[in-house]
Amino acid sequence: MHEKQINKKIEELRQQLTILINNKGDFVDDHVIAVSQQLDTFIIQLQTIKKLKKTFPNNHQSA
Repeated sequence: MHEKQINKKIEELRQQLTILINNKGDFVDDHVIAVSQQLDTFIIQLQTIKKLKKTFPNNHQSA
């Protein structure tokens, strides 16, 4: 997945998580936790890509 796609997915999951928390009123609901974990995964992917770009600026490889 490319950085732009990951950013879009992160934004979608953040919105979904906000709606879920507002509707459920519970941070430990199973669905809230599942979406939060998905969000964490995409954030880590994005951080990895940014770190690789910083470490290897001339390598235009997408992670």
